[in-house]
Amino acid sequence: MAVMLGASGCGPGQQGEVPAAPSEPPEDSGPFTKDRVRTDLDTSAADAGAPPTDPDWAEMAANAPAGSKRACWVEYRGYGTDADPIELSQYEAAADELRERGWQQAKADDATPGQARSLLKKRGWTLVAEFRDTRGVGQLNLMAFEDACVKRYGGGASANPGAGPLG
Repeated sequence: MAVMLGASGCGPGQQGEVPAAPSEPPEDSGPFTKDRVRTDLDTSAADAGAPPTDPDWAEMAANAPAGSKRACWVEYRGYGTDADPIELSQYEAAADELRERGWQQAKADDATPGQARSLLKKRGWTLVAEFRDTRGVGQLNLMAFEDACVKRYGGGASANPGAGPLG
């Protein structure tokens, strides 16, 4: 007489079991570093059709002394030209792109003829998005600063959000 024994169990490695794929972390998880903020600013501006950040401003930010208040923030600054002006609609598109990337409205938008400003926050950072119609060619500024870093150096956003960490 032959007896057939079957094996069944509850543990991993059973025949026919497919191991679960590791889940992807949420896109906005992990440390929120200056590099990630820089990516948010640059890609939001580019997606809005604005030019790359001004190289002089980019160099100034890259050369900020470690441990200085200037090292607490990241900035995009784009200038329109006669041939390719920056319009208010590009500022609005950049602000919308930032909101899609998780930046939350911290204060109602402020707008006057030729200017507009938004104050946004995300994971310990404050961002001032600003449009200025300078000489009819436009300027887009996106300045984000790490709140805790700025506080260490005796500053913070003033009552005038456009002043940013400089107070």
